[in-house]
Amino acid sequence: MDAPFVRNELGFDERRDLFCNWDEARLMEADGTMAVAAHSHWHHAVFAKPEYTGFHAPGHRSRTFDRVDFAVPWGLPAFAQRPALLRRAFVPDPQLVDAIRALVPQDKASAYAFFQDSGKVRELEVLVEAFAATPSGLGKPESDADRTARMTRELSACAATLADELGHPVRSLCWPWGAYCDEARDIARAQGFSVFFATTMGPNPPGSAAHVHRFKAKDKPASWLLLRLFLYSRPWLARLYAKMRL
Repeated sequence: MDAPFVRNELGFDERRDLFCNWDEARLMEADGTMAVAAHSHWHHAVFAKPEYTGFHAPGHRSRTFDRVDFAVPWGLPAFAQRPALLRRAFVPDPQLVDAIRALVPQDKASAYAFFQDSGKVRELEVLVEAFAATPSGLGKPESDADRTARMTRELSACAATLADELGHPVRSLCWPWGAYCDEARDIARAQGFSVFFATTMGPNPPGSAAHVHRFKAKDKPASWLLLRLFLYSRPWLARLYAKMRL
């Protein structure tokens, strides 16, 4: 728990966090002190636009939730990313993906060796630059229908898995990174979710189920928690305090 980084045999650190399992989740609920809420099925990001910085290559991984809702090959440009339930995705050109797979080895050790060779990296840069110069560019935004289908898959799989594993429907959803759009919320409601947690701070008076504020629990004394509960249980004071913390 306190040492999530594991040394890869190739010489770099990868983050591999531990998580509770379904038996533990069921036991916590059965004890009556905890309730399990949803947090999407995969906690994915999506590519946001064709701008990129570097390439996807084996190396140090510092974040737990850094997966993209795309079959990312080694060598794909590292396109800008956004939370998957926030907006439309940018979809790389399939021909670009095929060309990258043909150039860059796809097993981790060989891909790592590829990126240690500056000449090979330059070949990849030239390949991507050639695609970027064509009329179709490096890809295109997904269609409205594809966006709706993607968000529906994510949220329906989340609801179904929780109901199957816990034995009851789950009504609360905590948005990944606190980010969502109106369409995602409508889809979530259709899947049975009715309470939605964001990451912004503030009060939660009656009628706040569509955007529930929250604050981080920290390794602080009980007095710290009691003070926050005092602040956030008073709407006018909570709004003032939240503004001060921005």
